[in-house]
Amino acid sequence: MSEPRERDSRSEPWVLVRFVTVGIASTLAYLGVSFLLFHFAVAAASATNVIALGAGLSVSYLGHYYFTYRRPGRHVRFGSRFIAVTTFMLVASTAFTYAAVDYFGVSAYANTVLIAGLYPLCSFVLHHSWTFLPE
Repeated sequence: MSEPRERDSRSEPWVLVRFVTVGIASTLAYLGVSFLLFHFAVAAASATNVIALGAGLSVSYLGHYYFTYRRPGRHVRFGSRFIAVTTFMLVASTAFTYAAVDYFGVSAYANTVLIAGLYPLCSFVLHHSWTFLPE
């Protein structure tokens, strides 16, 4: 007798709402840590960004793992995929920004709005279709 398959919560109707909720929490964690470190002059701006990004990404991964997709165990599998997608998204958004601003003359402000709209959408598609795909 085979073991029951893991429930695929990706098809649940509220998965997008949970994804957005985690995204908002992650952004608030990033902003909160940044503002606290700036307020208490704990670290330089670049170090603050790295620390706050780590906090935001931690909230994002754990939120998607436990709340959005409700995955049991296997942090090695899902965590490594999350890191791969996050790294890809960083490289892709940086390349997009470089091309848009430096080659095509898009304003930095317009590019920021584009990235702010495209990043969450692409992130959802990649995490939904690969990162948190059940075995």
